[in-house]
This record gives sequence, structure tokens and C-alpha cells, in this order.
Amino acid sequence: MGVLLYEMFTGRVPIDDDNTARLVRRIVREAPPSVRTLRPDMPPDLADILDRSIAKDPEARFADASALADAIVAFEGQVLDRVLAEVSVTRAKMVKLMVILEANKSLAATLDTTETLRIILKTATSETAAERGTIFLKDPETGELMSQILEGGAISPIRLAPGRGIAGSVAAGGDIVNVSDAYNDRRFDSGTDAGSGFHTVSILAAPMRTPAGEIVGVVEILNKRHGTFTKEDEEFLAEVGTHAALAVAGVRQHQAEVERARREGAARAIRGASALLVPHAWPDMPGFESAPLRWRSGELNLIAFAVDGTGERLGFLTLEPVGEPEDSLGGLLLALDAGRRLLRSGTAGEIVAAIAALDSGCTASVACWSGERLSLASSGAPLPVLLREGHLVPLPAEGSAEATTRAGDVLAVASGGLAKLRAIAGPSPARETSLERFARLASGQPLSSAFARLVADWKREGVSTGDRDVLLLAARRG
Repeated sequence: MGVLLYEMFTGRVPIDDDNTARLVRRIVREAPPSVRTLRPDMPPDLADILDRSIAKDPEARFADASALADAIVAFEGQVLDRVLAEVSVTRAKMVKLMVILEANKSLAATLDTTETLRIILKTATSETAAERGTIFLKDPETGELMSQILEGGAISPIRLAPGRGIAGSVAAGGDIVNVSDAYNDRRFDSGTDAGSGFHTVSILAAPMRTPAGEIVGVVEILNKRHGTFTKEDEEFLAEVGTHAALAVAGVRQHQAEVERARREGAARAIRGASALLVPHAWPDMPGFESAPLRWRSGELNLIAFAVDGTGERLGFLTLEPVGEPEDSLGGLLLALDAGRRLLRSGTAGEIVAAIAALDSGCTASVACWSGERLSLASSGAPLPVLLREGHLVPLPAEGSAEATTRAGDVLAVASGGLAKLRAIAGPSPARETSLERFARLASGQPLSSAFARLVADWKREGVSTGDRDVLLLAARRG
């Protein structure tokens, strides 16, 4: 350890040689050069510690690592005392605070601000001789203050509306407040005293302001034990507020980075799994003309659908998550698997009921078309629609329905994104308007051509998908 310290301070080892055998003989026979020969600027006390740690005589060296550590700590204490004697009272207190924080930096390594803020507040109350102290954090959205760290007694959590109380006024105005008689200050909220039994006399409060100028909270100390809070106390608490704000801002930035990384990872997983949520190829369906429309938005979306066509039967199933995409992939896959297995033989109502029983967190729309009979059902989503001769056939908006169809009728199953279409300028187009337009277009041309014309019209008119993909499955009975 002595050799390591020597090299750290001088940039070389005490004895060195390219020849290993000669190096061993020199180490045994020669006394290492004093560190002062290489670092004449080194404080004598520190140089003595390094020289003693590599002394030739084992009895002259430190007995063990603890003894060496004790000597280093004692030297650091002497240096700190000299520094504190040379700086202002405020700076001396801040040096003490930073030494305490440095000694406890392993606690901050967990990126949990609680322990760091507790150390800061405890030091603030001690160095200002205050009886109690509180750190309030500000809700970025509501502006409300909530006590997070309490020092000097058992105090119930305190919640302050924006601008309320001394702390609230500090958070709103950003100025330090020093009050010598709290009950004669109109900003003081005596309700906290009434609930805790504590009697507030003097208050000193400072904003927790980040380098960007944002106020993230307030440090407040109460009742100086002797006299009133001084100008030096104000300066010190302002510094404390800055360090507390840095601790909060650092953790919030880390949390934002973690959330960003989590979302990016989830997005990669979702994009990779998207192929599992749709058919590999659009199937041939004897007796029906059918086609899909998928108009993608710029946001990450999850939509699953299944198509089945055998003989005279056709089945459509669409699924969408209710929650965030990254939290919904598992439930969506589970519901899709169940729906696919039932789509060939089950009724629309049976399929929706089976999916709802899974509690997958998905909405579902199902249409089963067999011969002339059309069975429709949905859960948490609009019911599929039936189009005839360019118009919507009146059916319930949700739940379930049965209908008798004719040759040329068109079935349309739409995702929730159709209702989220919005105009870049002006009011959002209604879902009914979009379906009515599709009904009109589909009555005179193939479904794929009607889809192409529909999207072209939307783009020409300045209609956007917003943040949701638009999925529209359509089939026409031959």
C-alpha cells in the first residue's frame, strides 16, 4: 500500500529496474528515496506518512492498514481545519457539508435522493442551530409542495397548495424568506402547529433552484435556538438549497433516462413482435372479395387482427390494447391466440366472451359471416358495420348484432384509429363520415381501389392519423 501511495503522488515507484534480479537486490539493500526528493511541494505531514509507509525497517512502518488509514484521516482533519480557518463562516459550513456528502457518496450512488436530502437537511439544521427543518419538493405539474424530509421531531407529512404558507411563497417567488415572528406574518400557516403541537417562532426558508433556474422545492428551518437567523444563515441556506436542487435534478434526469431507455427497449421488442400480430399473407376467401387497409401513424401502435375464410364462411377479428403498448404485448398475444382458434367455428359472441374472460386488457371486434347470416360482436370497441348500396345498414353501435345479408353487401371492421382521425386544420372528421365515404366508394369499384382512393382523399384534405394507426378490414359478399 505504501508503494501504491508513493506512485500515486510521484508518478513512479520507489525503486525500479529493468532487470528483475537486480531489482530484487536493490529492493533488499537500498533505502527508497524520500518522497520529498520528487515532490518538494508536498506537505511535510503527508510526506512523513508516505516515507513511513515504505520504511526499510518493518518496526518503523505502520503496524497495519488501519494504522495507515488513521494517519491519513488525521492529516485530512488538519488540512480541513486550516481551510475552515481561512474561509468565511458560510463557506466553512459548506465545506463541512460537502465533506459529509463525500463521505456518504455511496448512499447517493443508489440514485435515491432520500438519504442525500436527509444529510443535507440535518447539516443545515445543525449548522444554523435550528430546532427543526423540512425539505419540500414541488410537484412539476400542480405546483403543490409536499414535505419529503423532516428533521428535529416527529411531524406529520405537510402538503401545501401553490403559494400557501411561507414555503409556498418561497416556491412561487424564488426569494429567501427570514421571519423572526411567524405568527405576525400573514403568509404563515398556523395549521401545521395546531396539528403537531410544535410552536413556531422564527422561520428561514430558501428555494431549491437548479442551474437551469427551475425551483424544484424549498428548504425550511424553524426556531433558531439562540436569537434569530442571521445573514450568514441566509447565505448558508441558499447554498444548501442549491445542493439539494442538484440532488433532485440529478435523480430526475436519471429517471428520465431510464424511462427513455425502457421505452426504446420496449419499442424494439414491439417492432420485433409485430409480425406475430397479423396474418403472414392475406388469404383467399371463396365467395368473398376482401382486402385490408393499414394506414400507419408516426407513433408506436399495437393492433392485432386475424382473418379466416373457409368455404362459405368468413371471420374477422381485430384486437387493440387499452393501456400502453409496452405493457400490453403479452395480453394481446394471449387474446389473439384464443381468438384465432375460435374464429373458424365459433360465433362472434363466443369469441368476444372468450377474449374478455382472459382479462387481457384488449378491446375486441369480431365478425363471422356464413352464407346469408352475419354475426357481429365487440367488447370495448365499436361494432363492425354492414354497408349496402353505398349506405350504412342501421345496427347497434356496440355489443352484438345479427343481420341477414344480400349479394353485394360489404362488411367493414375498423380499429379505434378511425375515430381518432384528425384534420391538420379544422375539426376532426367523424367516424360515420369516413365509413359513409368508404361505403360510397366501395359501391362502384373494387375494395382495394376504394381504400386507395379513401386514403388519397384524406391526404388531399389534410387529414392525419394522429397518434393511432387506422386499420380497416373489408369483405364483399359475392
